[in-house]
Amino acid sequence: MNNNTSQMSYSKAGLLPFLICGVGAFFYVYEFFLRVMPSAMTDELMRSFQIDAGGLGVLSAFFYYGYTPMQIPAGLLLDRYGPRILLSLSMMVCAVGALAFGLTNSAIVASMARLFIGLVSAFAFVGALVLATRWFAARYFALIVGLIQLMGCIGAIVGEAPVAIMVQHIGWRSTMFWSAGVGAIFAILFWVIIRDRPEGDRDSTAHTEHQPNELQRLSQVVKNPQTWTVGLYAFACWAPIAIFADLWGIPYLKLFYNTSVATAATAIAVVWIGIAVAGPVVGWWSNKIANRRTPLLLCSILGLISSLFILYVPGLPWPFMYLALFVFGAAASSQAVSFGLVQDNNHISVAGTAVGFNNMAVILGGLLFQPLVGFILNNLWDGTIINGLHFYSLENYRSALILLPICSVIGIFASIFLVKETHCQPQFSEPTSNLAYDLQK
Repeated sequence: MNNNTSQMSYSKAGLLPFLICGVGAFFYVYEFFLRVMPSAMTDELMRSFQIDAGGLGVLSAFFYYGYTPMQIPAGLLLDRYGPRILLSLSMMVCAVGALAFGLTNSAIVASMARLFIGLVSAFAFVGALVLATRWFAARYFALIVGLIQLMGCIGAIVGEAPVAIMVQHIGWRSTMFWSAGVGAIFAILFWVIIRDRPEGDRDSTAHTEHQPNELQRLSQVVKNPQTWTVGLYAFACWAPIAIFADLWGIPYLKLFYNTSVATAATAIAVVWIGIAVAGPVVGWWSNKIANRRTPLLLCSILGLISSLFILYVPGLPWPFMYLALFVFGAAASSQAVSFGLVQDNNHISVAGTAVGFNNMAVILGGLLFQPLVGFILNNLWDGTIINGLHFYSLENYRSALILLPICSVIGIFASIFLVKETHCQPQFSEPTSNLAYDLQK
């Protein structure tokens, strides 16, 4: 297909790329919602399943036990079979998992439900990015990642403070049932609306016999040193969010201010607002200045400063805590730039595999550190029990959450010494795509 034909096809597409990518990104909203829900019902889950902080950390982390190792297979499968069928089926499995979680009285069954939700949720973010690579021009990728990240933050916000209120009024099980119903409805909508690629786009299928197979794709990605260095940064920038905003932030703030779960959850929502606001801005800024490393370094420095304020400034007034939480979230928005970098450093034919690898690095922190914080808390526990639950002191939390500033220091090191600048340009002599939707048309 020549460029003129491609341009005609896309001019007729109108708002279709925005509709398809927007609907596809809703899966990311939904999986983020399910991912963070346990943080808004920690006491209820510990009572219902008769577990302590270590058990809660493991229960929550079972999402990541499925989510993390599936990132690369998800990318490979999306490259091979396309987003439409995989996103639709995965959304339905997520809904069934949410239903099972709400029905069971067993911590083991609940953990398995979280595991399966995590397995299929691996297709959410990577699937949205694959749709973006097929429907939009490469130079807008970091911006689009930021917008998708914004949508995920909406899911996280809804999954905490509003869920805490719902749990107070209808109980945590009924909340899970409502969540399952919403997921089932959207699974059907996905199949109706999503299309794998623009009509007439044969760029990815015209030479199928010359396309790499799954092992070749994976080999091409993992043999690239920059895939690993960018992955290290991505891990370091997002691990604090997986630790604090995903799970342990609400109980920490509840204890810090002696306040309610709903109030603490509202404060944690500020973290997600920071990510939502800064994600598109940082992605746009990176594209504007044609520079990837500067945003990475600046965000890591902000993450270090804000985490120190959140943890170690005694009696921090609420307004300053809100500011620190906002900056803490904004600092993690450099995740969007890391996906731009990994796309710059890998060919379009392995786009799904590359972003899957990077997303695996991003969420590895949740798999490793959510249970680790719980185990540290248990080891520091002095035996106090209040209302049938283990009581952990503020100093216990501060000791366990020292992982937050440590991760920021790793991010600073990686952005200065390891990550190479691409100036927002693909590091290949051939163009990554001549078919992507151009926002200037």
